[in-house]
Amino acid sequence: MKHAKKNRLPLLLVPVILLFGVLIVYRLVSMDTEHPATSPIVSLSERLQHQPDSALKQQWQTILHHQDSDVNIAVYNEKTKQTTTYTNNASVTYPTASIVKVSVLANLLRMTQTDDTSLSPTEKSLAENMIVDSDNDATTTLLNTYQDGYTSPDCLFSALHMTQSKMDPDAWGLTTTTALDQLKLLNALAYGQKSPLNQSDRHYVLKLMANVSPDQAWGISKGLADNATIQLKNGWLESDDGSSWIVNSIGHIQTKDSNYTIAVLTNGNATEADGIDLIESLSSATAQELKAD
Repeated sequence: MKHAKKNRLPLLLVPVILLFGVLIVYRLVSMDTEHPATSPIVSLSERLQHQPDSALKQQWQTILHHQDSDVNIAVYNEKTKQTTTYTNNASVTYPTASIVKVSVLANLLRMTQTDDTSLSPTEKSLAENMIVDSDNDATTTLLNTYQDGYTSPDCLFSALHMTQSKMDPDAWGLTTTTALDQLKLLNALAYGQKSPLNQSDRHYVLKLMANVSPDQAWGISKGLADNATIQLKNGWLESDDGSSWIVNSIGHIQTKDSNYTIAVLTNGNATEADGIDLIESLSSATAQELKAD
């Protein structure tokens, strides 16, 4: 009896030990199921980095492979609701040149809506000259006389969350932007996305962009089908030392098979013609990929 009494405590511990053993095995199995050896933990940044490029982006990369110019391009496909962007030099600043004129007009219209007024005949004449003929004097007058100076469109940028765009207080053509920011402006005009403008004013801007002077109808219009509706604005500016060119093209394209906005910004082109050719190569590839050719 004394021996039985001595062995009673160890016997009571056996179920407890077994329970702990089961819990440990269960935990090890759970850990292995959550993070199997064949599926190592990969950070979000690593997964994004190794995502395969879209067909459209691959087309752009092929074109830019042997290019010295700096390029920032973005396209929004209204049919798929997808945005594709690419740059071969993220550290470069991209001045707008004359594409900023679309922002100048959109901001003027934003101001008239806020004041519950409309454009005067003089303002309409200046706006037409600015967009259709890319008249620089008309742009300066609209900013200095009918807005609050060169920095006034910063208010539009803020309304559209164009966080990478900023007016230059001394030279409106040196306003800086990105292709993605330009899509925010274009999407507000073409599709009404987060637009501070009513439908009538949006259509007014697009109508002027659809009727630019024939000698300025280059850029994103290249490679499109005959039935395409094209609304665009181009910009070009030679550097102060004459060593390179800024050439940009933005707009909205619509055919029976496609509907998209596009912004192509280029910097460091040897000549204006080189910049135009580069933009048109990228635009043609885009049209082909989105079936607008």
